[in-house]
Amino acid sequence: MTKVLFTVAIALGFLVYVASPASAGPARRQPNFIFILGEGHGWTSTSVQMDDRVADSRGPAGLTPNLERLAREGMRFSDFYAACPRCTPSRASLLTGISPARLHMTYQNESGQERRGGRRADDSGDGQPAGTKLLPPRPVTELPEKVETIGDILKIAGYATAHFGKWHVGRASPLKHGFDETDGPNTNAGPGGNRTPNPKEAYAITERGM
Repeated sequence: MTKVLFTVAIALGFLVYVASPASAGPARRQPNFIFILGEGHGWTSTSVQMDDRVADSRGPAGLTPNLERLAREGMRFSDFYAACPRCTPSRASLLTGISPARLHMTYQNESGQERRGGRRADDSGDGQPAGTKLLPPRPVTELPEKVETIGDILKIAGYATAHFGKWHVGRASPLKHGFDETDGPNTNAGPGGNRTPNPKEAYAITERGM
């Protein structure tokens, strides 16, 4: 079976999916597509008018000309919401179509916190951080391999799949979650381990994806 290609660049990370060739016939053709998740973007992060009802929902004209072209030639959705306002839960939901709560991937920020056996180093005797009045649920920090991802589903449909950029849904390689090509289970530091990965890392991720 001829494979198609799907690439997603998620924070930038991105997935690429490549579809069946034209020889498969019009009825069987599948589109190649790229999904890009730009993390931490606000309405004024691009020069695309994000909502015609809100005059200030754009940055300076010409700031992102290619995104302006995509908006003109494609479809623009002004009322789309992420599953969570934080990184890991939102990514996990995008990859699986399952809510963060159902996945139990509700962890907010692991950065700077030493953990011992799944607990923070400053845990009190009951396993919760000192001074905690609300006992939060124990979150899952690794996307379970048994959970089907968009990569798994697209491979069944004949796509070749890839993920480049920020993964951040665990330390297991995207190769274990339906992706044929990847630059690894990258986190906020990016593949190069830089503390401030953009814009250098963004260009590097694009090059690897192409």
